[in-house]
Amino acid sequence: MKPLSVLTVLVVALLLVCGCTGTTSDEKGAAAAPTAAPTETLPPSTQATTIQTTAPTPTEAAPAPTAEPSRTVLADEGTAVYAGYWKQISFTNDLGVDYLYPEERYEIRIESSQPINVLIVRDNVVSLFKTNPPEWSTNDNKWKYYPGVEPVLQFDEVTRKTFVLTAPELGRYSLLLDGRMSPQGVFVINDAASVDYVITKLS
Repeated sequence: MKPLSVLTVLVVALLLVCGCTGTTSDEKGAAAAPTAAPTETLPPSTQATTIQTTAPTPTEAAPAPTAEPSRTVLADEGTAVYAGYWKQISFTNDLGVDYLYPEERYEIRIESSQPINVLIVRDNVVSLFKTNPPEWSTNDNKWKYYPGVEPVLQFDEVTRKTFVLTAPELGRYSLLLDGRMSPQGVFVINDAASVDYVITKLS
């Protein structure tokens, strides 16, 4: 009877060991292979890119340089104007300018050692100028010429003067240097005035 009892005990023990081992293996297998939860893959977000375009700032154009008028010297001379006399410089006969055209411009510079009257007149009134010396007007406080003379420009008792003649109309003109000023019979200048004049055409 002893050997049978020992065998029975061994079989029961073996069954118990196998049952425990199988259960342990199932549990470990379940732990080793966990079910992965599905992961949602989101598409990459598209970000709108804004490109800012800046309009170029307009640059103000620099002003064009003002062109200086061209200058042509027609005369640069000296002369003497005697007391009681006058001197004519004709644009036509002395300077070779047949006619002055409207809006033509001439710069005239005068330097005199003694006061003289300076006039621009049309050539067709020079004869009246020659025979009619100026008279002092106490009312206007200036030298007056014969009504028909009508100077285009007139400057009294000049020692230094620069001015511009703009031709008012087509014609022939003269520069007159007058030393005939004699209020109450006494000449303004003594003997003679030394006069330098420069006449320049401006384009």
